[in-house]
Amino acid sequence: MVYGQVLPQPDQWVDSGVTRIDDPDIIRGLFRSSLFVTQAHETPVVPDDAYEAIEEALIETIVAGLFTNEESTASQ
Repeated sequence: MVYGQVLPQPDQWVDSGVTRIDDPDIIRGLFRSSLFVTQAHETPVVPDDAYEAIEEALIETIVAGLFTNEESTASQ
């Protein structure tokens, strides 16, 4: 498997200018990093009563900070 083919969308997003980050590898890293939160469910790292709120806040923060405007995320 080719590294860039795992998540090809960041290349398209950067090329179309809808992201604040101009390096597709950094965008891929953000999404891969978010996987650590999903894997932390039911571990002592994230308290059970806060897990869903933390996961939701992280995803919303990544998406809100990644794209240049709200309209661009609707078409993704």
